[in-house]
Amino acid sequence: MTPTQSSRRAVYRRIAQTSYYDWPAYHATPLYDRSSTAGLAEDVRVLATVWFDHDAHDSIEAFVAHWPLAYVEFDAHDRYTGSTTYEMEVLFRGFLLKELYGWDYETALCSYL
Repeated sequence: MTPTQSSRRAVYRRIAQTSYYDWPAYHATPLYDRSSTAGLAEDVRVLATVWFDHDAHDSIEAFVAHWPLAYVEFDAHDRYTGSTTYEMEVLFRGFLLKELYGWDYETALCSYL
């Protein structure tokens, strides 16, 4: 089923109202900031746990497509500046698909796309 505004709101509301979810992670601890990849990894785990628990969310692609990346600062990790037509957000979504599907190499991602 395709995520709706209502189903996405339910996911984020559940995260906000559950005391043991700290999302985004950089709000919960001074160990992370908006450019922290470890904090982002924690955020993926938290959001995926709640996202796929919702009856309307069963698609990995929809999870990746609706991931809110506005708060993430990729500048510190952007080694592709000027050398590619893709922005870091697009590359992140591609590599997130690769990891979530468990593909060992980018070849499977390229075939998928």
